[in-house]
Formats: sequence, structure tokens, C-alpha cells
Amino acid sequence: MRHLKSLLLALALALAAPLGGFAADEQAEKSEKVAVADLPAAVKAGFAKEAAGGEITSVKKLGGDKVRYQIHYKLEGKEHQITLGDDGVRTQHKKKDGEAK
Repeated sequence: MRHLKSLLLALALALAAPLGGFAADEQAEKSEKVAVADLPAAVKAGFAKEAAGGEITSVKKLGGDKVRYQIHYKLEGKEHQITLGDDGVRTQHKKKDGEAK
């Protein structure tokens, strides 16, 4: 009985693992690069408020339930990223090394 439980658990894990990878691939498909000039005015204003003096290096438009913009930028020689909603409100902000701000 013990071996049967182990076998069933291993089988369930093996079947569930590819589903997690598919979800990650699906999320990756929902992002697209965007030119800085194409950012909505609210997003530009939100970035200027949150990261005054920052120089944008790249932007991705993230899909999903709500449109968000992931902005990578440099400020004082350090790389950062901020995620803003299409209304310009910050949803996430952290340094490249993973430290939350």
C-alpha cells in the first residue's frame, strides 16, 4: 500500500509539471516590447513621479486581466524596474538584484 501511494504521488507530480510550464509560456506570450514614445501619457507621468531622473532602457506591455507596463531603467548608475498600470499607478518596484524598494 505504501508503494502504491508513492507511485500515485509520483505520477500526479509528473502529470502536473508540464502544466506549470505551459502557464509560464502562456504568460510570456502576453508580453510585448513597446517603444518609449508609445507609452500612454498616464504611464509616462507615473514613471516621472516614481523614478524622477531615471532613464528608461526598455519597456514591455504585460497582458492579463489588467494592462501593465514593465519599465527597466537606470538611475544613479543602478538598474531598476518598475511596473505601472495603464493608469500610471505603481504595482511593483524593485532593483535588478531583487531587492524590493
